[in-house]
Amino acid sequence: MRNIRRLALILLMAISFQINGQLVLNQPHKFNSALRQANKYFDKQAYQHAAILYQKVLSEQPDFNEAQIRIADCYRMLSDHHNASFWYHQAIKTNQSPGEHWLHLASVLSKQEKFREAIDWYKKYQAQFPEDSRASMYLATLSNLETLINKRFTLRTMDLHIEGPVFSPTLWNGGLVFVAPGNTGGLMKKVATWNENPYYDLYYAPLKRGKAGFPRYLNSKLNSLYHEGPAVFHNEGSEVIFTRNASSKDSDKSRRLQLLTSRMKPNGHWEEPASLNLNHRDYSVAHPTLNQSESVLYFASDMPGGYGGTDIYKSERKNGAWGKPVNLGPEVNSLGNELFPHFMQGSLYFSSDGRGGLGGLDVFQIDLDQMVEAVNLGFPLNSPQDDFGITWHPEMDHGYISSNRKGVD
Repeated sequence: MRNIRRLALILLMAISFQINGQLVLNQPHKFNSALRQANKYFDKQAYQHAAILYQKVLSEQPDFNEAQIRIADCYRMLSDHHNASFWYHQAIKTNQSPGEHWLHLASVLSKQEKFREAIDWYKKYQAQFPEDSRASMYLATLSNLETLINKRFTLRTMDLHIEGPVFSPTLWNGGLVFVAPGNTGGLMKKVATWNENPYYDLYYAPLKRGKAGFPRYLNSKLNSLYHEGPAVFHNEGSEVIFTRNASSKDSDKSRRLQLLTSRMKPNGHWEEPASLNLNHRDYSVAHPTLNQSESVLYFASDMPGGYGGTDIYKSERKNGAWGKPVNLGPEVNSLGNELFPHFMQGSLYFSSDGRGGLGGLDVFQIDLDQMVEAVNLGFPLNSPQDDFGITWHPEMDHGYISSNRKGVD
């Protein structure tokens, strides 16, 4: 019996040493508890909460590599580039083994306009992972920044009379519909676990001589207790397809995005939104845009079989339903993320963090008839930060774009 107990103790110790790589049996209970809770928040994409707990873990074990990488990832997702680069550096000092955190370090350095240092880390990553095209694409552009200067564009900031993030504009009914935090008609809006900000609603602001009037909630039927995101209007503005995150008791599925559609009634009210047949419980479909004849829907999705994290797909309308999605291929999609497509005059505009550029999400353009390699639209339209959600006026003499180059979308 004594030998059996001793063997059981040895097995328990062996299991304890395997948990999270560097944990040891004699670590205090508070450390283990903080780590478990931090990992739980991280898996739920509650990066703000997770970062605080990883900080506690690292105060006990400053060289715990897993926590160093995780806290760096948290700050990167929260667009805190300074803290992200600090912790990626610490992680690399602790463990010299190459990994995607080398690529992430190069990216956050670029977002801080530390281009020379970013180039060094892209080169180191490329030497270890030559098959990953993301590093080579960024090296090609960062080594020749003058090629990204585009004098066709001038930018000015719009005042949309809302504090906090405002992004993904689209034209409708003589004004702009855009995404911003809200509380939907007096109901308490849910708080996003990502950054503790309210979930997003769709707003409308009239436009007059290029200036936006005071915004209002678009509609109580279209806004809900959950996230509403980018939208596209069609059928002369009487129909809309828009993004909403799925509602589910399963926390993982509730982070999935789906596309809903609604029609405006003759009395001016919107019908209850209906789900598109493209939606799936195991992956997201989001960020809709339509071609000129409104027969082809373009959207972003992380469905299996793509090139990277999220890709751009198209679907053709047949017999009143949307057909099987078709990936737009390597001329558009990369090992990174392609998001926020916008169709205008035969071209698709979209944002990518995997095709090179100044850093973060850059806006690209591709001629859908020619389908040659997508072109980066350059500075000042793009910046070292995230630039996305572009929409053009039909005359193509002006448009609207969202960016977090000033610290908030």
